[in-house]
Amino acid sequence: MAIVGSGQPVALQSGETIGDSVARSTPRTEPRFGIGVIVFAAVLSAFWAGAAAAYLWGYFGPKGLSGLDVQELAMFTAATFIPPLLFIATAWALARAQQLSEAANVLADATERLFSADETASRTAARLGRAVRRELDALNAGLDAALSRLRALESVLEGQIAALDEAGARTEVRGEAVAARLTAERERIETVSGTLSDSAARTAETVAGRVAQLKALIESAEGSLKSASATLDTQAAGFRAAAGAAADAPHAAAVELDR
Repeated sequence: MAIVGSGQPVALQSGETIGDSVARSTPRTEPRFGIGVIVFAAVLSAFWAGAAAAYLWGYFGPKGLSGLDVQELAMFTAATFIPPLLFIATAWALARAQQLSEAANVLADATERLFSADETASRTAARLGRAVRRELDALNAGLDAALSRLRALESVLEGQIAALDEAGARTEVRGEAVAARLTAERERIETVSGTLSDSAARTAETVAGRVAQLKALIESAEGSLKSASATLDTQAAGFRAAAGAAADAPHAAAVELDR
């Protein structure tokens, strides 16, 4: 039994199985008829030879038989032994004909069985061919569906590739515009940085002059503060002395009053 791709079992009969079935179905006949005919012919031949010998012995006697000529003796011998040989040859021919008839029947039976096995094999081959044809049709349908899906996928991929090419072109154009703008901005920044450097240099010079002026002012203010501090120290000493005198004055007045 063979199983095709769709899972449908298909019965197959091998040549060895067919030959075994033919061999089993062939009858094995024993050559009984041929043996019987040959035995019958042998018995009949022996009877004929015995009867002929007895007749000649009784008719001619021993002296008559010895007195026969060679031609007569040969004729009587042939008449005695040739018919048995013919009987035996006829029986052998009948037995052989019977064997050939049985062999012809066996060959006819084997031929019929071989033809029936050939018809069975042809029907099996036809079923197998139909099953293979169905599988091939299903395979062709699957291939057609796969090819249609591949064509659809190819068209989708072509659209995606075209969109990517267009996006790449737009990106390239935008990149060129951005690069141009960055170049302009870089030039402008370089210009501004140069201007800022000049301004910073001038500002540094101005700040340095102002710092020098502030240092001179601080130094002059420091001298003024020192002189003012000395003056304040002198005035404080005078003020403390005046305060002390003012504090001692009531005491002195009290002392004077007490006196």
